[in-house]
Amino acid sequence: MKETNIVNSPIASEEFENKKSQAYNYIKNALTSHVFPSGTVLSERKLSEMYDMSRTPIRDALNQLTHEGLLKFVPGQGATVPEYTIEDILEVYDLMEIMQIYAIQRCIQNYDRIPVQKISDIFHSMEASLQSDDINDFVRWDHDFHQFFIVNSGNQRLMEQFEPLDAQSSRFKATATEERTQASRSSREHKAVLDAFLSRDPDAAAAAMKNHYQNIRQYHIDKLLFRIKF
Repeated sequence: MKETNIVNSPIASEEFENKKSQAYNYIKNALTSHVFPSGTVLSERKLSEMYDMSRTPIRDALNQLTHEGLLKFVPGQGATVPEYTIEDILEVYDLMEIMQIYAIQRCIQNYDRIPVQKISDIFHSMEASLQSDDINDFVRWDHDFHQFFIVNSGNQRLMEQFEPLDAQSSRFKATATEERTQASRSSREHKAVLDAFLSRDPDAAAAAMKNHYQNIRQYHIDKLLFRIKF
């Protein structure tokens, strides 16, 4: 009787995909929370030991993160955490702004078919975090606020393209701790976006979203320039 090839069996394949997904999420979370600062060379061997898994899923995860722009391949070194520049901030937030404007206008078109109450709940949770001075929680709700429009746009390709940009923007946030003054301004801008959305006004929604991203962009540029100067 012919033996089953365990490596190519459906169970083994599923286990490998799970390991690959775990490795990707572990490393991505470490990058976006600044566990690995700019300039760090990520060793497959060390990551394998750190996350207690073989080097194959680690290698696949590093390749995927390099493709998404969170890592850079440097000849002779390998996967390296890149420094980010003003140009990176401009490019990432310019694209995110365009995508968010498209997404919120799509949501207005499909207003009666999406869970409108959810975005109000997210905003109120964001406000509660701000009132209790829990800025980290505020940042998490901020992410959910913007993700709501992307997910409910009904455009699968938009979701796929937005995710790596969102991850790259998390690196900017990780090196520029959000202050309460900035969080308060951001909250007012979110309120303007929410009001325009609930009023089903696509032009006002686009203007509010554009203003919000212009301010985010400038905030992170100023923070980067301050870091470079000092």
